[in-house]
Amino acid sequence: MTQGFVVAEQYRQWEVIDRLEVVIPVTFQVIGSVYLETPRFVREAATEEVRFRVKAVKNRWRIVEPMLPPHVGQQRMVNFVRESWVKETDPAKRDSLGALQDELRKAK
Repeated sequence: MTQGFVVAEQYRQWEVIDRLEVVIPVTFQVIGSVYLETPRFVREAATEEVRFRVKAVKNRWRIVEPMLPPHVGQQRMVNFVRESWVKETDPAKRDSLGALQDELRKAK
C-alpha cells in the first residue's frame, strides 16, 4: 500500500533509448502490505524506486516493463476493505475486516 508516488518530471532524469522509447523513474512512498486472506496490514515503511520502460505503440505511450505487483493508494485500499466488509456475511470475518479498515485509516 502506498501513500503516494512521484514521477520524475525532468527529462534529464529519464534514460532516452530512442525517439519512441524511454525509461522513467517513479518513486513510491510505501507504507506497508495488505493481506486480505488473513486479513491484516503489515507496516513496512520504505521508499521504492521503479524504472518503467515506456514505448510509443500506435500513437500512445505504453508501459512495456516491469509488470509489478499492484501499488495501491491508501484511500483506495480503505474503500476496497469497506466494500468487502459490507458484502461479507460471516460475523468473524466482518470483525476482522472492520479492524483492518481502522488500522489502514490510521497508517501513516
